[in-house]
Amino acid sequence: MTDLIFDMKKGDTHNPLQLLLKHGTSSSSSVVDLTSDTAKFYMRLRGERTNKVDGTAMSITGDSAGELEYQWKTADVDTAGTYEGEVVVTYDDDSEETFPENSDKIVIVIHKSYD
Repeated sequence: MTDLIFDMKKGDTHNPLQLLLKHGTSSSSSVVDLTSDTAKFYMRLRGERTNKVDGTAMSITGDSAGELEYQWKTADVDTAGTYEGEVVVTYDDDSEETFPENSDKIVIVIHKSYD
């Protein structure tokens, strides 16, 4: 994975955050098989220590294809700013893995709206 950047407007909850989890670098990567696993999403304002989204369950939409999504809630997107996110997968053997791997980031930019 490399940095994934998602732009949205403050208050927008219609379109979920959709991710494809992979192991390795973009030139040699493999899709993460999420069959029988669970995933949680975490997000916080860049530079802060308090999570705005704190381990909320994600929907796995493609088990063997590594596809999942997080449906935004109003409180998640009520403040403009640049946020960083991560996904923690719990495998069926109770081991955990955090995505993205290494120093890559999920970046969510919430822009001010006109209303």
